[in-house]
Amino acid sequence: MSKEQFDRLINKLDMLIKITVASAFQGKSKAQIAVILSELGFQNVEIAQLLVTTPAYINKVKYLAKKAKEKEERERRKKRGKEG
Repeated sequence: MSKEQFDRLINKLDMLIKITVASAFQGKSKAQIAVILSELGFQNVEIAQLLVTTPAYINKVKYLAKKAKEKEERERRKKRGKEG
């Protein structure tokens, strides 16, 4: 296989991955998709490439999601304390 054929194959695989991601996450925001992909083990750079954004954006989204999850957990514990 020549380098040109290999490059074309890689480009087609990249397009298939993007189509698969788009259909699997239809109706979800870019931020929601980033968090899900991160939880599945993808690295920030890989997620950014799939979502056509920057790793810095992915890092920020993950940080905000973590903070929101921590806040929900604190509120849940606080609510349980009031009920008990």
